[in-house]
Amino acid sequence: MTSASKLLRNIDISSVDQLERARLRCRLAKELEEAGDYEGARAAMSELWQRIGDHPRVDDLDQHTSAEVLLRAGSLSGWIGSASQIDGAQEIAKDLISKSAAIFETLQASEKVAEAYIDLAICYWREGAFDEARVTLREALSRLADKDGEQKGRALFNSGIVEMHSGRFNDALNLLNEAAPFFEESQNHAAKGRFHNQLALVLRKLSSLEHREDYTDRALVEYSAASYHFEQAGQTRYRARVENNLGFLFFIREEFTKAHEHLNRAHLLFTSLKDAGGAAQVDDTRARLLLAQKRNAEAEKLSRAAVRTLEKGDEHSPLAESLTTQAVALARLGRYDESRLTLERAMAIASQAGDKEGAGLASLTIVEELNDRLKVEEIANLYAQADELLVDSQNPETLARLRACARRALEAGRARTRESAPPKFTQADELLVDSQNPETLARLRACARRALEAGRARTRESAPPKFIYADEQTVELLRTAHRISTTNAPVLITGETGTGKELLARMIHEWSGRAGQFVAINCAALTETLLESILFGHRKGSFKDAVQDSIGIVHKAASGTLFLDEIAELNLANQGKLLRLIENGEAQAIGSAGPDHVDVRIIASSNRNLKELVARKEFRDDLLYRLNTFHLEIPPLRKRTEDISALAAHFAKEIAEQHNRRVRFTPDAIEAMRRLPLRGNTRELRSLIERTVLTATDGTQINREAVEVLAARQTSNAALNDAWAGCSFEEEVLRYEASLVKLALDNSKGSVTRAARLLGVTHQRLCSMLQGRHKDLLPAKKPTQKRKRSIIRK
Repeated sequence: MTSASKLLRNIDISSVDQLERARLRCRLAKELEEAGDYEGARAAMSELWQRIGDHPRVDDLDQHTSAEVLLRAGSLSGWIGSASQIDGAQEIAKDLISKSAAIFETLQASEKVAEAYIDLAICYWREGAFDEARVTLREALSRLADKDGEQKGRALFNSGIVEMHSGRFNDALNLLNEAAPFFEESQNHAAKGRFHNQLALVLRKLSSLEHREDYTDRALVEYSAASYHFEQAGQTRYRARVENNLGFLFFIREEFTKAHEHLNRAHLLFTSLKDAGGAAQVDDTRARLLLAQKRNAEAEKLSRAAVRTLEKGDEHSPLAESLTTQAVALARLGRYDESRLTLERAMAIASQAGDKEGAGLASLTIVEELNDRLKVEEIANLYAQADELLVDSQNPETLARLRACARRALEAGRARTRESAPPKFTQADELLVDSQNPETLARLRACARRALEAGRARTRESAPPKFIYADEQTVELLRTAHRISTTNAPVLITGETGTGKELLARMIHEWSGRAGQFVAINCAALTETLLESILFGHRKGSFKDAVQDSIGIVHKAASGTLFLDEIAELNLANQGKLLRLIENGEAQAIGSAGPDHVDVRIIASSNRNLKELVARKEFRDDLLYRLNTFHLEIPPLRKRTEDISALAAHFAKEIAEQHNRRVRFTPDAIEAMRRLPLRGNTRELRSLIERTVLTATDGTQINREAVEVLAARQTSNAALNDAWAGCSFEEEVLRYEASLVKLALDNSKGSVTRAARLLGVTHQRLCSMLQGRHKDLLPAKKPTQKRKRSIIRK
């Protein structure tokens, strides 16, 4: 490399001062890094930075050069960490790159800020955090001008990589086509090689998606171009990647001999570079090839070795892929329990990394490989989970597998509704399963969801209403409700929002033994004129839009119970008609000649003080007297704390089963819930538990801190003001912020990226907070993994 040699000679010239030498070392390191010679690039930086985990020596440098050194050290930490599978390397890389970007920002060097953001996005991509990578690349593009062609090409190129790994192949192709002119103008063989290789990957995927052989032929051409440019650039590492990709291409064409030949070359090249991560990914590709050849024992052994290597680093998406391959091999060897556990681990790793495609594929694999050993409910839950994770996927193989899983979900839906009326699935629905049309697939997925929902609805309808309680106050309330249920007298139920007024009304109806149905209406949700029509019905022609007769819900509730929620919202005229119904059992439809006699029991509810409304002439006193025949008041949840424990246990079990999560609340977490004000009562408690379950790592215990943090985040401003009365607002905000950051770091085991995701801030923002006002939390970060010896052999 002439340019590199020239730079090396300039560095050795004694007249070059320290600042200029540092700049030359950065230029040389960048050139070597682009060539894939990461160890050589590290050696070029040796005066300024030795190894991953060491902070670069920048004390005597100006700001711009310091930022450049930090950027090179960060980028190399990411690449070397990936190649050598060093745990924590990506976190270290992101920290250094973020610091570099911050300095360039103060210098208003927009192109350098964009370059740093691109390198930061690459770190996110390695971890499988595609959303973060996508956002970071968009930020980089927004800072680039038309003259910044090289960096624009890089940003578009890496955006294409992210979209391809997210399963959005058409988006990836569009981005690469947009980047093509920038690479055509380049004289950089290495950059051109990477571009052609990536374009070949996307074309290979699209050839399967659109059934186009010409795309496969184009992919082979692009691979050949990539190989040529890498050879011209002397880039062994990238040639190895091309060989791996060619091996996979011949594998899917079922040309197994050629596939093995290319994979052998790829493995040899990666091994010569001491790139354990690259060699492990070749092993994973070969293991899939062996599975296709029914050489299951060899495939399991090879994939197990790949997993062991990838576990040492922090590239989560490749690890999840290798775990999935290993699980398939285990299942085909009859080791079903090991296979299930391995696939669940793959799902968890991919989900935590933000790799929805990987998590969805692991979920589908459980159904495919373990179908005969799964319960109907498990198949339904796994399909629903995969369907949600893969909603944006364009991967043709993935969609074909999703169709097959949908077929099994349809059968699961039928099984769940077998004792009731059969679901209305037509012959056309059956034919959907083999269709390749995206719209047809959407119909199939909707059909499968209908099947699942039909089973859930049937379960809900058959289950009697249940009031969860443990407090003595609630016990007495239910005893009273049970005693009055057998009468036909009206009942007024009062209490704050979310205390369970409608549930209690349903229980009274169930206990009453009335033959008719329970019909509920929210009086606050309808206009005055519409409410009258819905309550009592109307005759055709009675008003402009009355095109046919309509019976009101009073008639629908005949021989049953009519529940009027928020009755205080009825206007005085409708209150009079309701009073007539209660006293005489008469209901008159709009436009009818006279009233009809209806046997219906009235149960009303309100969260307002009806006596105060009577005093203000907003509610009829005679109606209140009639409704008040039996008055049941449900105390707020904060006044029946024993119920909180029972409800929390019930909701935790229900929500965990609903979302297929394995979490457990510790006793101190339940106790923390009992101390909350819970102004929203049962609704707020359920919401809190659901948010806690969904944000917790699967298989973990939820402690008091997790509950308190989430409760504080959804607390109203008024409640916060009460809690902070007499405190310094600024100090309390900082204290509270520190507790959130500490909790996020603890839950993410010191990973700044995952902690930032939990907190809803960017990686750079969290790094800035840790370096600034929360320096005392730096020990909570994942400790630096220092190597025992240099990766450069002297």
